[in-house]
Amino acid sequence: MSTGILGYGVYFPLYRIKKEEIGKAWDTGGRGELAVPGPDEDVITMVAEASQNALAQAKVSGPQIDAMYLGSNSTPYLEHASTSVIADLLLCSPELEVAEFARTTGAGIAAWKAASDAVAAGRKKHVLILASDCRPSGAGSEMEMSFGAGAVALLIGQGEPLVEIEDSYTYNTGFLDRWRSQEDAHVRDYDPRFSREYGYVRHVKAAAQGLLKKMGRQAADYDYVIFQQPDDRITREAARGTGITPEQMQAGNIYPKVGDTGAASPLLSLAAVLDKAKAGQKILLVSYGSGDADAISLAVRRPSPGGAPTVEDYLTRVEYMDYTHLARQKGILERAGEVAESVLPVSSPFHWRINREMRAILAKKCKECGYINFPPRIRLICVRCGHTEFDEVALARKGIVHTYSLNYYMPQPFESPLPLIVGELEDGNRYLALGTEMKADGIKIDMPIELVLRRIVEERGVSVYGHKFRPVRVQA
Repeated sequence: MSTGILGYGVYFPLYRIKKEEIGKAWDTGGRGELAVPGPDEDVITMVAEASQNALAQAKVSGPQIDAMYLGSNSTPYLEHASTSVIADLLLCSPELEVAEFARTTGAGIAAWKAASDAVAAGRKKHVLILASDCRPSGAGSEMEMSFGAGAVALLIGQGEPLVEIEDSYTYNTGFLDRWRSQEDAHVRDYDPRFSREYGYVRHVKAAAQGLLKKMGRQAADYDYVIFQQPDDRITREAARGTGITPEQMQAGNIYPKVGDTGAASPLLSLAAVLDKAKAGQKILLVSYGSGDADAISLAVRRPSPGGAPTVEDYLTRVEYMDYTHLARQKGILERAGEVAESVLPVSSPFHWRINREMRAILAKKCKECGYINFPPRIRLICVRCGHTEFDEVALARKGIVHTYSLNYYMPQPFESPLPLIVGELEDGNRYLALGTEMKADGIKIDMPIELVLRRIVEERGVSVYGHKFRPVRVQA
């Protein structure tokens, strides 16, 4: 058996901002657009959907995963693991091994390499790799015009992989280009031109040429070439003189539509290529971050089986925002007034007890009459027949709007009007949740909806995650 990618999944936010819209605020130009997370989205919510898509494609369930590695530079916490939320969502075992890679845009590739080694050594069977970023940028900075958001998940294991690693090569000089200290609110850059020429271009080119020499190959031996994309022009500079053609790089070029997705960038481009690749084709992938470039040679063993939304599915339906909305979301513009506090601190025993059932949408099915009792934490006796023995079940995640209301008077940080939806789920149960990605005049009775993990509220710097209803974004 071979070690490689058994399944993959991606996620991009619904919202976009055109760079020319940002340019208007600062009297500069701009071409292309950036993917922007919604006000209730972050790295955790983005990798949540990507991971569900990856497992659906691989036909593997959460309890079958024995390790989860996350690569990101913009997780919500400086000290606290972000993978616990995803582990609860997927109903992973408490014996799950977790690790988080950070501090460089090469973190996603580092997680992948560690996972491949663990599986090849026989230490782990299924490792779920998560990579996501939505890095903070200063208002009016060059990075505000380039940083985007997205997430990707890869399931690594032994069997009949979609793609496997043939060989790799690393070129590392510890070059200081972009950085963010604990005191910094956003990413900094000493000299963009110096960082481009002596950082990205030199390292990526050296890694690509080093791998080709090591394997005795030419650039023409590869059907696809993927370079990490801080922007789409710099990749052409790095390819100059290597024999790599623009045609080889086209399939993985998603920067113009989403921007620089940081640690997720090379793996999202890889997903875009795998959506189209055929068995027998070869892929050259090069990542970069903080003076460290990794070149990886990949062999496609079989085409994508489908079963999950593609990169193109997420890039097809988008909604555009203006710079005022972006400034509000980033905290540049803040509304005066008191911020509502939750009744219980999010670190309380109550929240700890309900986290798993809330994130996985669990309920109790009565063994006597089959009635679904929800929420399970407080349903100790079946409300229909009084029986006390249950099976744990997860509710369906798709359905239709049964009824709804709109609240126009909400304290901070909630945005008004706030939809409150009662959904009729596909399994016949009804579920009450807030709405997201919905306009007040766009909600209709019987409208198809789906439950997605979102950040509900934040208190003392800690987020509470739960599910909200959104309109079905990608049709089956």
